[in-house]
Amino acid sequence: EFNGRWYMSGYSLEKEVIHNYALDRIVSFEECYKEVAIQFDAEERFSDLIGVTYTSTGPMEITFRCSAYLSNYFRTKKIHASQVEVNEQEEGTFSIYCHINRELIAKFLSYGEDLVVLTPDALVDKMKRKVKTMIENYE
Repeated sequence: EFNGRWYMSGYSLEKEVIHNYALDRIVSFEECYKEVAIQFDAEERFSDLIGVTYTSTGPMEITFRCSAYLSNYFRTKKIHASQVEVNEQEEGTFSIYCHINRELIAKFLSYGEDLVVLTPDALVDKMKRKVKTMIENYE
């Protein structure tokens, strides 16, 4: 379950990968009795995720800085289990190790101007593009 929606993880014979399927969005299914040997550890798969979207690039270290107000919040309610405070002298700088996916980006964007992603550069660029598009939507 994530964000009020239940998911089922299953192997896609067509794409030959494990996918997550939102249970309330399944409109039909077809039974298949093909035997497939796969390695799947749900705890391992979801430990480096915020949300359910798994990426082939894998998890990476992400650093972000937040306002004094949010830094106190993040100290008591981590956004991910891997979260650590990076620099005691520069208050409000944190690091997490997880996949960069839609849910993570949405989470970061939900904090508005109180949170700035510092690394990796690819995520910083994605955040800039998202914010730019948001600004254009209001012009």
